[in-house]
Amino acid sequence: MEYYIYVTKDCNYNCKYCDVLPIARQSGSLKNAPNIGETVNYILADKTCADTEKTVVFYGGEPLMNSSFIREFISQTEGRGLKYLLHTNGSLLKEADPLILKHMDYIFISIDGYRDVQDIYRGSVGSFDAIMQNVHEIKSQVKGQIMARITLPISPDVSLFKAVMGVIDTFDYVYCQVENDAFSRPVKLLQQFKSNFSDDLKKLVEYWIVQMRKGIVKNIVPFQTIVSSLLFNRVSEDRPRCGVGLTTVYVDTDGVCYVCDKLLGNQEFGAGSLRNGIRFRNNVKCTDLRTQCRVCDIRFVCGGRCLPQLLYYPDNKFQFYCDIQKAVVRKISGTLPKIEEMLKEGIVRQEDLDIEAHPIEKCTELIF
Repeated sequence: MEYYIYVTKDCNYNCKYCDVLPIARQSGSLKNAPNIGETVNYILADKTCADTEKTVVFYGGEPLMNSSFIREFISQTEGRGLKYLLHTNGSLLKEADPLILKHMDYIFISIDGYRDVQDIYRGSVGSFDAIMQNVHEIKSQVKGQIMARITLPISPDVSLFKAVMGVIDTFDYVYCQVENDAFSRPVKLLQQFKSNFSDDLKKLVEYWIVQMRKGIVKNIVPFQTIVSSLLFNRVSEDRPRCGVGLTTVYVDTDGVCYVCDKLLGNQEFGAGSLRNGIRFRNNVKCTDLRTQCRVCDIRFVCGGRCLPQLLYYPDNKFQFYCDIQKAVVRKISGTLPKIEEMLKEGIVRQEDLDIEAHPIEKCTELIF
């Protein structure tokens, strides 16, 4: 079970694709945080999910802007069997309390992979180099693993290959997802993005396989997810793979809970509250796939990708994301004979590729 706690909605960045900060500014809730005692009691007592492992995700906003909440939460729950994950933009890591860092099982750093894109979309010139330096400096203080979480903006000047290669040797894992964007975009732009993505995908998969032949499995989460689905039967359950409505809950700063961070404030997707407990298992809309998904031959891999997209995106925009998922699945499918051969020869092991052996991957949406 994953509990995403909005420690704060305030942030020292102003990312172009952020939908948290603008709403928080408008509502005047930037500095709010859930009641820490209620949050601790809620999580320790919750028995909603059969999965006994509980991961607490300190989320935002930029959670390190409210480090006192994180420190107090840890002090009240240490030794109670929880895993801790920090989801940060990485800018404040160097100044972070060592107590926080040493307790983190996982750190997810939101970064765009290379400086040109980072500077444009994060609203902070020089931030890429600063974050990479911070990662190098804190590695020795972190007991867990560090993941680069890349957002690919829908733009002709963005390169999947450059983004992943820019961070892959620094981080333990790389997760990459195309920006969620319901707004209308020119058809020509979407086509150009898909074309560039396809070219970059080919290069990235070739690199991945070359490294694998050397016995080195680079942890590129969407690739491992697809291999796990196709070879090891780690399939979706007719719902998006993020765990919506099943193994994830988002705790807003007012203590009200939701099934998805993109649906905060939408009472139809409320998941109870800190005081009243979780009740999201009754929400059948979390499995409300589109007709085209129910007959799709890769449904068991992507599960429809994203609940807000399934429910609200216009057909042409939904198809754009669908085309991207299909392209990645086809490309990875073409590598399976090579991967199976390497598995038989012992060059790589199943646990190198199997998402069931990598708990950190379950805290992502798993696919592009």
